[in-house]
Amino acid sequence: MSTNRPEFREVSPSVYYDFDLFSDVKGNADLKAAYIQNADLRWEWYPAAGEGISVAVFYKHFRNPIETAILDAGSGSYTRSRMPTGPICTVWSWT
Repeated sequence: MSTNRPEFREVSPSVYYDFDLFSDVKGNADLKAAYIQNADLRWEWYPAAGEGISVAVFYKHFRNPIETAILDAGSGSYTRSRMPTGPICTVWSWT
């Protein structure tokens, strides 16, 4: 299990400029730590030189997931903020 805790600036109500996003970012005091359970399974077989067969499956279960939202700041400008997206999120896939 992994834990993703919000940084102090992500829970602060102040606005700061993020140079990576080239945008103002506003904190959100409602953020909680996100807890992630994940599992990966892979099977590979090499029948001959230069040949390979691979099957993979992954599963992730998030509790208190966090995503970035874009908020209208008025007068044609926008602010980014981290928002809780719901109590639970589950992702799985195969290749």
